[in-house]
Amino acid sequence: MNVFVKTDVATAEARVDWRKLKDYVAICPWLPNIPEGTRTRQFSVALDFPLFCIFGDLIVDYTIRHASSIVGKIKQVMEATPSADQISIVSLANGSTFTQPTADLDLASGYVGGQFVRSVMTFDVRNYRDRAERAVADLPVVIGGDDA
Repeated sequence: MNVFVKTDVATAEARVDWRKLKDYVAICPWLPNIPEGTRTRQFSVALDFPLFCIFGDLIVDYTIRHASSIVGKIKQVMEATPSADQISIVSLANGSTFTQPTADLDLASGYVGGQFVRSVMTFDVRNYRDRAERAVADLPVVIGGDDA
């Protein structure tokens, strides 16, 4: 079952000014496209809405371009591993980074692939999914929508 919400619901929950959203589109390729025949984006509750909430939290402390880059990496893992509850972005001493489900990481030694782990940023995507589901729980169902 696919459930979608309109831009106003997503921007309110993510605390992102909807008027600035058009400025973010060029540097946020992970944003959902506007469906043909409509004038507003539709965010899927399973993927787009949680990602947008992560973006809203990140732009408080990071530039929009950097926040978008982080969200793009998280999206790749969420699409490949929808059941992942936590996703980590790992930076190594040689400058390379990779993103994968935290459950698949073994950081006990401080090394990955023979390289020293410089930093790890972990996102609890389970909480962001729950946040998106709570935000839409009381919204009316649109007859003929994709959630019918």
